[in-house]
Amino acid sequence: MKAYTDSNVVQNFRIHIWARTSLPNAHERVETLYKEMESRYLSGDNSFKPNNVILNALITSFARLGNPKSQDSVDHLLKTSLDMFRTGKNDELVPTTILFNSYLATIAKSAGGIQSAQKAEQVILWMEELHTKEKLPCGPDTISYNACLDAWARSCNPKAADRVEAIVEHMYQLRQRGVERISPDSYTFNTCINAIAKSGVTNSMERAERILAMLETRFADGDLTMKPTTRTYTCVIDCLAKSGEYQAAVRAEGIFLQMLTLDDPSRKPNTHTANAVINACAFTRFEDEKVKAFHIALRMYDWILSNTCPDSYTFTVMLSACCRLLHYNDLPSRNHYGREIFNTCQTLGHVNDFVLKKLHQLTPYT
Repeated sequence: MKAYTDSNVVQNFRIHIWARTSLPNAHERVETLYKEMESRYLSGDNSFKPNNVILNALITSFARLGNPKSQDSVDHLLKTSLDMFRTGKNDELVPTTILFNSYLATIAKSAGGIQSAQKAEQVILWMEELHTKEKLPCGPDTISYNACLDAWARSCNPKAADRVEAIVEHMYQLRQRGVERISPDSYTFNTCINAIAKSGVTNSMERAERILAMLETRFADGDLTMKPTTRTYTCVIDCLAKSGEYQAAVRAEGIFLQMLTLDDPSRKPNTHTANAVINACAFTRFEDEKVKAFHIALRMYDWILSNTCPDSYTFTVMLSACCRLLHYNDLPSRNHYGREIFNTCQTLGHVNDFVLKKLHQLTPYT
C-alpha cells in the first residue's frame, strides 16, 4: 500500500508551505521537492506530474533570495520547462505571463544593478517573441513592465532615468494601440519617479514634476487611469529631496500645500508625505536657504503632530533637519529642539537607534 506522504497532493502541499516560509534554505528545499516530482514523473509516475502552480511556487521562493544567482536558477527552470512543453513531455508546463512575471520579480529583487535591469528588458522581449511567434499565453502585461521598471529603480544607475521614461512611454503607446493587457497605472508612474530619484541625474526634479503635471492633465481630461495618488505626490517630493537642487524644499512644500486643497481623500497628504517634505528640508545645502528650509520643516512637523500620527522616521528626519540646518555654534537652539523633539518621541514610544543617533549628532555635548 502506497504511503500517504508519497501522494502528489501532499507533495504539492509541502512545496507550497516551504515556498511561503522566510527560512534561509527554503528555496533549496522547494527545489529538492520539485526535482523529486519531476524525476518520478519522467520515470513514468503520472501522479507526480509537475504543473505551473508548483513551478510558480518554486520561482517565488527564489525571488525571496534577493541575489543575482537566483535569476540564473529561475532562467534555467523556465527554459527547461519550456523545452518539456515544446517536446510534449509535459503539457501542463505552459509558459504563461504569470510564470514570467514571477521571474521578472526575481530579477528585480536580485540586487544585480544595471545588469538585472537590462536582463528584465530582455525577458520582456522574450515574452513578446513567444507570444507573437508561437502564440503562447505569455505576452507581457502591466505587471511585467512594472517589474522591469522596479529593476531599473533598484539599479540606482544614471541610465535608469532615460530608460524608465522610455519604457513608460512605450507602455502608453501600446495602450493607445489597443493592447488591453498593458495599461500604465499608479504603480507604473510611482516606480518611474522613484527610479528617476535614485538615478542621481542632475535634472531629476524637473523630470519628476513634469511627470506629475502630465498625470494631472490627463486625469483632468477624463483619463481616470492616470490619477495621481498620495503615493505619487510623495514620490515626487522624495525626488525633490534627493535632488539637492536649489529651492527643492520650497517646491516640496508647494506640492504639499496643493495636496491640502484637493477634495479627493486618495490624494490628500499623510505622515509619509510630510516626512518627505522634512527630508527635502534636511537635504538643503545652500546657505541662503537654510533658515527658510528650517521653518518649513517645523511647519511640517507641527502639521504631523496636529493632524496625523508621527512615526519613528518623523522624529529621525526632524532631528536630522535640525542637525543640518541649525548652525553648529547655535548650541541653545540645537539643545532646545533636540530636547523638545526627543521628549515627544519618547512620550509617543517611537525611540529607536536611528533617533538616538540623530539626537547625538544634534546635541553631542549633552
